Amino acid sequence: MTTLKYPSTHPLLEETPKQLMQRLAWCVLTPELVTIPQNFFVHANDRAQFWQSFKREVERNTQEKWIDKLYQDIEQLKTFRLGDLFECFINFIFSVHPDYQVIERNLQVIVDGVTLGELDLLVQNKNNHSLLHIEMASKFYLNIPWMGKDFWVGSNVKDRLDLKLDRLIHHQLALSSHPAMLHWLAERNLPKAQACSLLRGQLFHSFSSMSERMKLSDTGSTPDSQVRNSFKALSATAVWATSEELEQGLQSLGQSTEQLSVVRLEKFQWLGLCDFNNTPSKLSDLLEQGVAKRPCILRINADNEDEFSVFWLPSDWPDKVNNEYPDPLS
Repeated sequence: MTTLKYPSTHPLLEETPKQLMQRLAWCVLTPELVTIPQNFFVHANDRAQFWQSFKREVERNTQEKWIDKLYQDIEQLKTFRLGDLFECFINFIFSVHPDYQVIERNLQVIVDGVTLGELDLLVQNKNNHSLLHIEMASKFYLNIPWMGKDFWVGSNVKDRLDLKLDRLIHHQLALSSHPAMLHWLAERNLPKAQACSLLRGQLFHSFSSMSERMKLSDTGSTPDSQVRNSFKALSATAVWATSEELEQGLQSLGQSTEQLSVVRLEKFQWLGLCDFNNTPSKLSDLLEQGVAKRPCILRINADNEDEFSVFWLPSDWPDKVNNEYPDPLS
């Protein structure tokens, strides 16, 4: 464990440089949350090349220099909000990356005393001198299958993916083309910025619906191979479930909760979907303690080492969704 110079106010200050690098890698290398033309990375190879350039720059510096800066950035966070932490990570990555220069962060666009919004990040490419306006967000959405395959909500029920994308595309990304912003750029001899987005997070499918589909598609397999196939499928995705749905779904796939280990992720650990310090416990023990009091993410591990993420929800969560969206198309 690294000896820190700073008070351990944020839990991530307890993590080692190697562990924090793993979280930074997730912020870059994990696939786009959704595919839109404005994505900063177009192809997986773009993500890999960007990360390798950043990593080489880190390795060229002494470990103490870059980790001290990252610890300081984390320590200066005014909140423990996940979005603020994600912005902190992305800002740090661009500040170190050899191909980019950070011009401004959280740049407000104000017209006649009214704040229209702010640009998350403004960077310039050192190679071709192009200017990039980057909007970033880390979001975790859950599909509601009885409302449609494209209906995704956050765990607080009110946040919706379709509304988030609409605001991102038509308001946030459009800010850099506003006349007030163009004037600001011209005063500094900067070119018009290309607007793009960095969206990270995870989409969770209903475990009840998914386990039913897996059962139907695997009827010809032996019980052992059915379990292996189901966990291989789960490890390639992520699901949400209440305690009852989780237990019933696993049983329907021939898997006992006694044979599964689980780690409960604190919210600050969602960036990277990993925990480095907690000791795994039996899933059966966790479920026996009762229902989820608040939404949280679990990492469940099977004996065959396949691991998958479950967004664990209170039993009344589906009812809250139905109450919030009696007419989901509105």
